[in-house]
Order: sequence, then structure tokens, then C-alpha cells
Amino acid sequence: MKDSTKDMTKTIVKDSAEYMTKAIATNNDAKHRRPLLMYISVLVIMLVIMLLLVLLLTPVHRYPLSLAVMKVSNRLNHRGSLEEEAGIKLYIPGGGITAKRDWYPFVMNYKADALFDSYMGQSGGRLSIYYNFAAFDIKKGCSDIYDAASPYYSSFYGAYVVRSHDHAPYGFISEPDVPYEDTDDGPEELCFSADGLRADCDSIARITRLDYSQLVLSDFGLPLQEQTFDWEITGIRTEDNFAGFDGWAYIKADMTVNGMAHDTLSPQPLSYLQYGVPYGHHDAAFEAVRMHGILCGKYFAQNDVSIFFYVMSPDTEVCRSCMEDILRNSRLSFDGNQVSEAPAPRDSGRNP
Repeated sequence: MKDSTKDMTKTIVKDSAEYMTKAIATNNDAKHRRPLLMYISVLVIMLVIMLLLVLLLTPVHRYPLSLAVMKVSNRLNHRGSLEEEAGIKLYIPGGGITAKRDWYPFVMNYKADALFDSYMGQSGGRLSIYYNFAAFDIKKGCSDIYDAASPYYSSFYGAYVVRSHDHAPYGFISEPDVPYEDTDDGPEELCFSADGLRADCDSIARITRLDYSQLVLSDFGLPLQEQTFDWEITGIRTEDNFAGFDGWAYIKADMTVNGMAHDTLSPQPLSYLQYGVPYGHHDAAFEAVRMHGILCGKYFAQNDVSIFFYVMSPDTEVCRSCMEDILRNSRLSFDGNQVSEAPAPRDSGRNP
């Protein structure tokens, strides 16, 4: 009995000694690990700080800044807009749907009611401007919209949603007896008839001029007397199955406008938040450039609203591809089933 008790005691002492030895070793390892973990934590914090400094001190940070600012701007400009009040739902794809670096990833919107009234000398009008511009060159920290060598130089696409102050069909004239004529013979021969309306190209051009002059060039500080905007219609026809509806006026035009290339301005305008800050030096600021444009418009009588999709670029292929690959895939609907035409199924900022 004594022998068995001694054996048990020895076993307990031995096991306890082994446990204590392991515990001490574990404690020593933990002591060594604590400084290592602290070192790694400090290193991670330093790397994060260095990364933030790189982002803030180089042009790279301007792209994420632009994305964040314009997302917020979109929400603010939608509140109280014509679309919100009239139940108009308009989706225009951004550059993210294409496989190349061409356009900014999403379309922006700007509520321009007050500016529209001031420009027209009337009150009670409504205007919402949807727009997108050339993609960012992240290394340069700015959009290619400043790059005179780019096919996307000074290029925009989007839509205008308009309601006239007198509730007349903005951008159209009622002339039911004017025969339809599909022609590219020049402005004297151009006419368009759909639903008893003919496109009023002069009033349409006023919206485009307002947009580019007041919301782009003027924000850069270019005086009105130094701005250039010439518009010449080169072709017009009827277009069907666009954004799910038929009977659009499809207008082609050549324009001469001020380009957007310029040296960095001081103080910096708000537009730099969305386009980024111009990169490099430019010998001639805002020099006039020849542009091409395509516009597709229609008046929706039951909703008392005119909608014009548009694209403008110095490159005709950019205009064509944007109209066919992006704008044609836009989706338009009206709440309350106010429009008699049902959308056909498809296969497939303006300062903050």
C-alpha cells in the first residue's frame, strides 16, 4: 500500500513539474510574442499613414475624391427634381458597361431649374441635366476631358429633361401638315414630323448652349464674350425603339466650341472636384475645337416633358459608339402608367 502511494505521489509530482515547465515556456513565448505583435501593429499603422500621405500628396487621390463627391451630389440634386416630382425614372448607363477606358463609371445629374428660368427670362420652367465625361487618367489625377490629344477631349453625353414654363412642348413645334423628309441636304431642307410635332432645333440648341456655356466654361472663369458656340445641323431623321419608345427626332450636328484644355487655375474652381486638376502645361487655354454631336429627342404629351439624349465629341466614332452602345441602352419609365407606349424589351455633375 505504501509502495503504491509513493508511486502515485511520484507520478503527481512528475506531472505537475511537466505542467509547470510547459506553463513557464508558454509564458516566455507570450512575452516574446507581445513585442513582436506590437512591432507589427506599429509597422501596419506606419504603412497606412504613408499610403494616405502618398494619396494626398500625389494626383492619385483625386479620382476617389471625385467618385465620393459626385455620389453625394447625385443624391442632393435628385431631391425636388422634375423626375422625382413627376415620377420619371431615367437610367443612363455609365462607362462601367464598356470593356474599355472611355467614360467615367456613372452618370451624374444636376437640377438646373433656377438657371433655366434665368437663362430663358421666364419662371416656372424645369430642367434636369444628366451628364457624363471622359474617364480619369488615375496617374495624372484628372479626366481625359482636358487632353486635347484624346478622342474624348471636351466630350460629354447624357440627357436633358425639360418642362417649359408655359407647358408647351419644349424643343418642338406643332406642324401636323409638314411632311416627313429624311435628308442630309442642309438646314434649309430639314424637317421632322412625328405625332404632329416638328423638332425646333433652335430651342434645342439653346439647352445645349446653356449647359456647356454656363455649367462648364463659366465655372472655369471664361467670360461669356470669350466663349464660342456655333451649331450647324447636318442631318435629321425619325428614330424608333430608343430607350424603349418610338418616334424620336434623331439629329446630327457639327459644333465649334471652346475646348477645355487649360493650365491649373488659382483659386481652383469647384469643377476640379469632379474632373480633377488639369495636368501639364497648355500653350492655348480654351482654344476653339470642332465637335460633332448627336441628339435624340421626344416630347411626352401626357407627362408634359421633353427628353433629349445627347453626345458630343471631336471624334465621330466616339459619338456613334456612345449613342449605340450606351445611350440606346438607357431605360425610361413613368410612374402611374401615364404614358401610352410601353417600353419595348431589349436584348441587352454641373458642380457638386
